Amino acid sequence: MVAEALLVTYFFMEAVNMEKNAESSLIVGNVVTGNDFFGREKDIEKFIGLLRNKSNILLLGQRRIGKSSLMLETANRLKDEFICLYTDIEHCDSPEDVIVKFGKTAQEHRSLIKTIKDGVLKMFGNIKDSIEEVSIDNVAGVKLREGANRNWMNMGEQLFEWLSKADKPIIIFFDELPIFINRIMRDDNKNITPERQKVVDVFLSWLRSSGIQYTDRIRIVVGGSIGIEPLLAQINLSSHMNTYTAFPLPPWDTATAMEFISDRADGNNILFEEGAKEYFLEKLGVAIPHFVQKFLQNICWDCLDRNSKNCAISDVERVYNDKLLAVQGSIELATYVERLERTLGSEKYNLAKELLSEAAITGKLTGKAAMIITGNYYSNQNEKADAIRFLLKTFEHDGYLHQSGPDYVFKNILLKNYWIKEFSFNFTPANQRVEFNGVSK
Repeated sequence: MVAEALLVTYFFMEAVNMEKNAESSLIVGNVVTGNDFFGREKDIEKFIGLLRNKSNILLLGQRRIGKSSLMLETANRLKDEFICLYTDIEHCDSPEDVIVKFGKTAQEHRSLIKTIKDGVLKMFGNIKDSIEEVSIDNVAGVKLREGANRNWMNMGEQLFEWLSKADKPIIIFFDELPIFINRIMRDDNKNITPERQKVVDVFLSWLRSSGIQYTDRIRIVVGGSIGIEPLLAQINLSSHMNTYTAFPLPPWDTATAMEFISDRADGNNILFEEGAKEYFLEKLGVAIPHFVQKFLQNICWDCLDRNSKNCAISDVERVYNDKLLAVQGSIELATYVERLERTLGSEKYNLAKELLSEAAITGKLTGKAAMIITGNYYSNQNEKADAIRFLLKTFEHDGYLHQSGPDYVFKNILLKNYWIKEFSFNFTPANQRVEFNGVSK
């Protein structure tokens, strides 16, 4: 009997450990749902409340903040109440591509829909044939066949009409819409042309009108890792988003981040010594979930390499410098630079890089410094001021800089230190430049 009792106790403890490990998993890089969706209960409660109130939503937030995870977790929680269709359109090259990829997503839910017109079925049959030519993961390469190459707007209207007849209301999640908009508004030289501006205008007008027409049956959620508002401001199309309710997704607060670190550290048998967890967050500056997860993963690996379960402040410092800021570890930080180049034309990109270097290296970007640096790109005072206003709005929206009094500073200390490492070598701060008639030389 004693042996049996011990055996039962053993299996019970194993089950408890397995459950604990499942709840304490450390996922880095992928979207998270279920037990791994951490610290967002109030956010998702507000988000779901908007959807139940028939709102179309513009999901705002900087890179790696968890926007895609919020969308997918919402879809999981509402699957019995809504039909949720998630489509990542980052790699689409045209409105036709968006309709094709979204049509493929909708097809997978066809069994939930009672009324389908023959014409729509035929349309999806043609789309399916065209998609089968390539992997669905490479939808950017899809070219609609002659038979499916009809007016994309008409196809989209048929699709919305079809979905409106579903036996449940629909939530459509369009992820990375800003990247798609940025791609179709620029030519191969990254210049905005009137023709491409017109394409953006027509696409967003169609999406806006569809959301209004079917508001009782369909909700639209759009989001992405660059700000759509600064993009549309460049081509005077911001009004297309005025029917969407803005939903900003903030970084974790300190308490949530500390709770996450403690939970995952316990699950991985890591013991932070006094002050180490606080220093961990201090080195990041902003508790962006992805970078908290990545930093903690590297600390776990470091403990494994050292055959130690203890992590001191000195270990946090070493891992930060040798892993997160190392060439191999900072690939994701380089995306902050690449996204700027894709979002801005070459002139504004180079100016943006200098303004951010000024903020990182000197500790702040003042109005005077911004005007001196911008003088290398524009001679007209109004052009200078307009460029600075636009770039500061972009920096704030996408999580580069934060206004502190009259100046702008990095809150993301990890990004700030990366910027210093990458761009300080040949950069001259504004106060060391020689000015002549208001233009730096």
